[in-house]
Amino acid sequence: MRMSFDFSEYPVSIVLNRLLIDKTTGKNILWATDSYSELGEGFTSKDEIQPSQLELLSNSLLIPRIMKSVDLQIQRTKKHAEVFTPGWIVNQMVNTIDESWFNHGSPFNVVSGKEWETVETQIPFDQTHSWQDYVALKILEITCGEAPYLVSRYDVTNGETIKLYNRIGVLDRKLRVITENTDDFGEWLQWVQIAYQSVYGYEYQGDNLLIARLNLFMTFIDYYRKKWNKNPDNHELRKIATIISWNLWQMDGLSFTVPGGPLVKTFELQTLDLFEDMVELSRAPVGPCKIYNWRSKASVYFKDLGVKTMGKKLFDFVIGNPPYQDSESVNNRSGAVYNYFYDSAKVLANKYILISPARFLFNTGLTPKDWNTKMLHDPHLLIKEYFKRSEEVFPNTDIMGGLVIAYYDRERDFGIIDTFIPNPHLRSIFNHFKRMQISDSLSSIMYGGRSDLKFNDKFLNDYPEVPSILLNKIKDKHKNVSKLSPNEEYELKSSSFDTLGYYFLDKKPNNDFEYYKIIGLLNGKRVIRWIKKIYMDPRYPENNNILNYKVFVPESNGSGAIGEVLSTPLIGTPLIGTPLMSSTPTFISIGKFNSEFEASACLKYVKSKFLRVLLGVLKTTQHNPVSLWRLIPLQDFTSNSDINWNQSIHDIDHQLYKKYEFNEDDINFIESNVKEMS
Repeated sequence: MRMSFDFSEYPVSIVLNRLLIDKTTGKNILWATDSYSELGEGFTSKDEIQPSQLELLSNSLLIPRIMKSVDLQIQRTKKHAEVFTPGWIVNQMVNTIDESWFNHGSPFNVVSGKEWETVETQIPFDQTHSWQDYVALKILEITCGEAPYLVSRYDVTNGETIKLYNRIGVLDRKLRVITENTDDFGEWLQWVQIAYQSVYGYEYQGDNLLIARLNLFMTFIDYYRKKWNKNPDNHELRKIATIISWNLWQMDGLSFTVPGGPLVKTFELQTLDLFEDMVELSRAPVGPCKIYNWRSKASVYFKDLGVKTMGKKLFDFVIGNPPYQDSESVNNRSGAVYNYFYDSAKVLANKYILISPARFLFNTGLTPKDWNTKMLHDPHLLIKEYFKRSEEVFPNTDIMGGLVIAYYDRERDFGIIDTFIPNPHLRSIFNHFKRMQISDSLSSIMYGGRSDLKFNDKFLNDYPEVPSILLNKIKDKHKNVSKLSPNEEYELKSSSFDTLGYYFLDKKPNNDFEYYKIIGLLNGKRVIRWIKKIYMDPRYPENNNILNYKVFVPESNGSGAIGEVLSTPLIGTPLIGTPLMSSTPTFISIGKFNSEFEASACLKYVKSKFLRVLLGVLKTTQHNPVSLWRLIPLQDFTSNSDINWNQSIHDIDHQLYKKYEFNEDDINFIESNVKEMS
């Protein structure tokens, strides 16, 4: 199959003007990308796409994304958040629509990993689920790119042709159903037009949109030829092209306007006789986008679709791969936008299935925290699949936190997610602890985030050059910085042993002064340093463990793998801290113990498989902040405890399994997957 289009020959030449029209403005769609600006006048992002331009273009220019140069793909990914979805993901998501409609697994194909095998027997329907109802389902693909969810003539990620019988798009499936259920030409053509009227999509970039429209148009010809062994006539081609030009439109999905257009608050309806030849529309001001409601036979502003149309929502399903971030950035961090598309999908239809970054599941990332919470507590939201590594889906694309396929059904209660735990064994353990309603958590006796000690005025008076040293160190990396942040000169930081190393001692002097013993990192290695007690004050005088025994644990280690040991080669193992010992923020500390026995018992607890698997329930990155320890139950670390702390860590683990009523499956999972710590 050719991966380019000949605009000057049959069949495209017959309908090219129709496929270029923007039904909102009455003009042609815009390029809305600078990818072609080097070709000169008329090819900037604000210019309309003209038929004469396309006829002059080389076949190597206006082509599907996969055929573009790697550099151009990367450029478009960064600037326009253009990441296209592989066929196996498209199939999985469209199958979810079928599963919802048929109330059982999709009858179209059988999935095995990233492959699928088409079911060759006729798709079964019954009186409650007729084939006509299936064809009439109204489905919107948001930010559709080349429309892979609607039609699948090729895999958009690798350019491989998908044979007709093996295609997986929403419209592909409808056309198959029509072809299987009628041999009458008139009826077949009528239902094909209904099928085209039932699928919608919008896209920002003009070249993508034109390719999407062409893909739907060529799909009509593919199925027509297969069924009737001839080409459609020009009248039939124009009818389909007119539907496509309405149903696939150019729009900014955040403003619901033509790219670059101002918001216009007027509302008007425009009727259309589909079977009349296209009439030149009046050139309306650029503003809110209009689409066509074939049920009411009138155009409507897309922004008004939150109001039910003709007694129901216009769309039955929303599907797609929304943009992940804004092309504009603040402080070198591009803002997340996919949350807006989730909210929009919920307004437009009672059901949606979207693929997006998964960070919101862990209440992290740049989406608003209240939005994350709303999603995690929506009982109608179901996580269909989670990919920890985005490269599994999008090769050479690193999306921190992984990817998620999320399914929403307003009519079903899946139960709230609350805390997302990908691993089923860890989820079982988490639910077990939720049922036990553990009241006291180990996190209640933990200290961390900022150092417990900070420099005081005496230190700065004795060493007045310190603020200048700190500022110069910052300016080495950030030349535009002119002053320290407020009170920054008082802070004991992870880098203090490096930036202020002169003021710390390698060994405790033998004199009459009291000294603080501080653990931290220097050149990636754990070191101990000493400083006069008179130079530092507790950050929280009434809430610290500086004068007590405690256990220090690295604040950051590993990758979030299940039950990994709480150490890395750069930091070292957990250790007991003595009175007058503190740390830089590289460590967090546990306990405010009066005896070394309690600290030793706590250290064994930290090293236990039991504790580390509970930490792994919430730990998905290298960080170990105090908040991630909230599932770990607090213990009595004295000699009066119900746990015999004199036993080995292995035996302590089995005491804990028994105490918390772990079943054999959970115990076997922990023992098989969590490494021992000596």
